[in-house]
Amino acid sequence: MSDTPERNRNQPKGLFYGWIVVLACFFCCFSYAIFYTLGVFFTPIRQEFGWGYALTTSIQTLHLLVFVLSTFIAGLITDRFGPRLPILLGSVCMGVGFLSLGQTQTIADLPF
Repeated sequence: MSDTPERNRNQPKGLFYGWIVVLACFFCCFSYAIFYTLGVFFTPIRQEFGWGYALTTSIQTLHLLVFVLSTFIAGLITDRFGPRLPILLGSVCMGVGFLSLGQTQTIADLPF
């Protein structure tokens, strides 16, 4: 007879699945927080690139338009294929977007 309780023997060894859920929630909250940071960086972006108010705010306007349109597309893909594909595609698009924005020097360099 072992001194290990019965409930501990049946649990799989390795990473607890709850931590994966916590990590996924953190990344979701982090990406959602980025959505609202233009106000923090508005003046530094204008000063760095020499853009006007209208041009700088057009970045957020374009972002909102793409966000709204992509929710419909993601919903259709989710209904048809399940959640894994849209999450994967969204993550790849977000990563490529962040990498390309790091190389932006002019308004013509923005990835649209």
